[in-house]
Amino acid sequence: MLEKIYYKVMTPKNVEQTALEFEENLKKNIKYVKLKNVERGKKTREKPSDVHLAFCPVVSRTGTDIDATLKKIKDDTPTILVVLHHTFDTEVVVSNSSTFVARENMLVVDCLFYEGKGLLACKKNKEAYKEAAKWLKNRKEAVGNSSRKQDTSSPDVRSSRNDHNRDERKKPDASKKKKKTCVIL
Repeated sequence: MLEKIYYKVMTPKNVEQTALEFEENLKKNIKYVKLKNVERGKKTREKPSDVHLAFCPVVSRTGTDIDATLKKIKDDTPTILVVLHHTFDTEVVVSNSSTFVARENMLVVDCLFYEGKGLLACKKNKEAYKEAAKWLKNRKEAVGNSSRKQDTSSPDVRSSRNDHNRDERKKPDASKKKKKTCVIL
């Protein structure tokens, strides 16, 4: 069964279509995890999202725009911040926006887009999708491993596991019998 990650999108109105396009590309790049937007669909969830997906179009200066977006993120929920650089050039060199962010639990990726066209088909954007997918997968594994560690550390689980191991040592295992092999040269 696929594990689910619930996310919430935070985006300005003028780049909503670009945000949808990024979500679709992200879903194509992540395997074994199903992404569910808490704001879409028939049912509304009472629980908070596992992660935020925040979009920041660069309008004036990169640092200033990122700071304004970060102020809108009120809680410490793990966040993917997608910094959108407006250009028509697929090979343009943009600054690494992660240098402007000092928050923990946050991944910052840079994407290239053109307002009427959406996300550009370029290497920079493909790297952003892959990096975001990898980060989400690692977040899910970390959450899953920590909950498994808590379960196995309880005394009841430890004692039942020790009893099981003790029983296994008493019984001879038929699969461990030595098999005779013959080598013909």
